[in-house]
Amino acid sequence: MQKYMTKQTIKKTITVSVLALMASLCMGTAWAQNANNNGGSSISTSSTLDGYVTSDLVVGFPIEAAVNNGAIRVLIPTATQAANLTGAPTPNAFVSDGGANPGAGSETVTPPTSVSGMTFGTCFKQNAFVWYDAETATEIAEPATPVDGQHIRYLSYVCPYTGSGSLGGQFTNDMVAGQTSSSIVISELINPSAPVGATINEAVVIPGKVQVLESGSYNASAQTVVDYSSIYNYMVSDYDVLISAIMQDVLVTARVEYQIMFRVDGVDTSETACNSNPDVSSTSTLIDYGTPSTNSPVNAAQRIFVSSSVNNGYKIVVTQNGNMARQDSLTPVNCSNDGYLDGTSEMNRDCIPNFGWRNASGTDTLMPHNESAAWTNYTKQTGLGYRMEVNHYTGQQSGSNNNPTVNSLFADGKFSRLATRDSSSPYATSYSQELAPITAASSEGLADGDWYDVCYRLVVDAQNNAGVYSNDVTYTITASL
Repeated sequence: MQKYMTKQTIKKTITVSVLALMASLCMGTAWAQNANNNGGSSISTSSTLDGYVTSDLVVGFPIEAAVNNGAIRVLIPTATQAANLTGAPTPNAFVSDGGANPGAGSETVTPPTSVSGMTFGTCFKQNAFVWYDAETATEIAEPATPVDGQHIRYLSYVCPYTGSGSLGGQFTNDMVAGQTSSSIVISELINPSAPVGATINEAVVIPGKVQVLESGSYNASAQTVVDYSSIYNYMVSDYDVLISAIMQDVLVTARVEYQIMFRVDGVDTSETACNSNPDVSSTSTLIDYGTPSTNSPVNAAQRIFVSSSVNNGYKIVVTQNGNMARQDSLTPVNCSNDGYLDGTSEMNRDCIPNFGWRNASGTDTLMPHNESAAWTNYTKQTGLGYRMEVNHYTGQQSGSNNNPTVNSLFADGKFSRLATRDSSSPYATSYSQELAPITAASSEGLADGDWYDVCYRLVVDAQNNAGVYSNDVTYTITASL
């Protein structure tokens, strides 16, 4: 009795890491919170900009000086060095996607609408950076050579108002109710990245400022504030702001793997695969050909399902650990890809060769695994081969956004042979192409449900010895990152 089996092993190769950093503001004399904070210390982001995380910065502070028709200026620290003004996250600093041109950024500034004694007009982004000397805490002209730790570069946001300024009142944030009508809200600033050496549970403090300016200190249409040398003639109060950007409940990290669902199903003889019904049924892990007659084709199939969130798609490779070898032999059987006993022109009768070891005319060819042929002469063309098709049967229409495809080798019903996947395997030869198995099927985009049929054909040669033959076939799916 002869019995022939091929066993499937499912492998997946996917590993991707993503780090998300989020920040909120926590003020001292003045204060700020993330608009989605809901009153607690946990954080949620409002949006992304150019792929980076942003938050709504909600600013509130007490009014300690009544100023008629003044303005509120909020200074948010940004990168000291011009090279870091690229619109990408920078340690210890918020950045604008306007880069070196602060007036061109995407930030929006929303003024309060319900502060007693103050009616706000349109806020504006100052079109020049504001510089401070870190040691003296005084505003300065832009230094010729900025030095980290010595000079501080700020983004400036100005909200003019009319009215008396309501001495003794304050800007408030009713974060529990989700209201910001009594606060200044700055949106679309890109959050800082974690500084080198940052420690979880230890806050990294970033200095900011909220200032009250007198009338005449700004030009809203020109998006400017008076020259730095005269600013203190107009500045009524200057609140230091502590921006806590890296804390346990602020630093949020996540390891996210691209999601690929990969499943192998058996195919019953009542189902259609590769335009016909298989002769034997399969399971997800076993194809049992039973006891086929010699020189007669026996067809079997399996079905692969793929669902993927990888933007660039995926690739499927089908390989074997070697030719189907006789397992009940008294001595170990090593099968070569050419189907012959090593160093001879005699067929190895304890091995079922790969399809393509002989062509339809009976000529020895050793067809490479990256070629295919029509399978028409079952007396001459013996062995194990396979082909793949996108499944369009039994309602399992493939749903990839970028059209799942199979290798053109399988066009017109042609078969190929399985590549031996392990160069150290005793079944492998020096045949160099074995080390680069073909992509049997692939997609170039997101897949919300792709189905493929993998169809195997076995034709036992009349010269094969009686016995039980088997090998292992592996499906490997790899993300195209």
